[in-house]
Amino acid sequence: MTVRLEFERADLLNIRLAAAADPMWELTFGVRRLRPTHGVDPRYAQWHHGVRTRSAAQSVAQRTLAMAWNLMCPEQDTAVQTMSADRLRTGCAFLAEASSGPAAATACPLPAWVARLAASGEDRPRQWTTIAQRAYELVVRPHWTTVADLVSADRLARGRTMVDRGVGDLLAGLPGVIRWDGTVLELRSSRDRTVRLGGAGLTLVPSYFCGAVPTLATGPERTAALVYPVGWPGPIGSTPPDDDRLEVLFGRTRARCLRLLRSPHTTSMLAAAASVSLGTASRHATALRKAGMITSSRRGGAVLHRVTPLGLAVLAGRHSG
Repeated sequence: MTVRLEFERADLLNIRLAAAADPMWELTFGVRRLRPTHGVDPRYAQWHHGVRTRSAAQSVAQRTLAMAWNLMCPEQDTAVQTMSADRLRTGCAFLAEASSGPAAATACPLPAWVARLAASGEDRPRQWTTIAQRAYELVVRPHWTTVADLVSADRLARGRTMVDRGVGDLLAGLPGVIRWDGTVLELRSSRDRTVRLGGAGLTLVPSYFCGAVPTLATGPERTAALVYPVGWPGPIGSTPPDDDRLEVLFGRTRARCLRLLRSPHTTSMLAAAASVSLGTASRHATALRKAGMITSSRRGGAVLHRVTPLGLAVLAGRHSG
């Protein structure tokens, strides 16, 4: 089955990449991926086992997942329904607060089940919010740093494709694309349909947990969103295979510093975390900054270092080809 996206000239001028990983999408697809009817994709096997192991030891966690399945996996097996903009704004806050990543301000549309939070009375939305937060803690949060890094790396690679080769190559190279002829994008889908974008454009949303088939979300009050799978050289929950190669390239300590700087550190914090002297941490930070892997900015009397999109791409084992 396929979905056909019909583009106008105005649509091609309004192609956007989501700013960061979106916890709402990752939670929804993550919970759906735990459903027994889906089987276990080898890419998610270690993650699946980890979630099952953690939930088996917690009766509350088991009940949380059971309720989350009911909320996010309705019998009519449609991944995403339409939603009005005001419900999107109402529903977005609760998981953004639970997220440890930079996705709180993303403008991606929310999955359909969130509409129930906004449309019901006062008690049940509060109950469902609690369920969703607990499910997020169990399913997504333990791997959020990896998910966010992979999404950032994919975004960097797609952005470079668009800059270097144009929007046509960007669209043609998306996972699941069957054909792009300049006006129609044809993709694998869970059902057949044709969607006319009508000049509103398209937001591209990379996601770890969405699986192999892209998902299209449309609605009259917002830009259509195409959620597609990021690439990953190994299963989540395992040690990325590029770790050894990073150490060969940078040396063990410098590679460790780069991995640590996925979250911001001052020089003294970096020295403590890497178990090196302040001077050694400063030298490694300087080398990484000169290579474009991190940025450094002064905050009061300290210097704060953080990884760049290029550094994230290197950590995630991605390149722009």
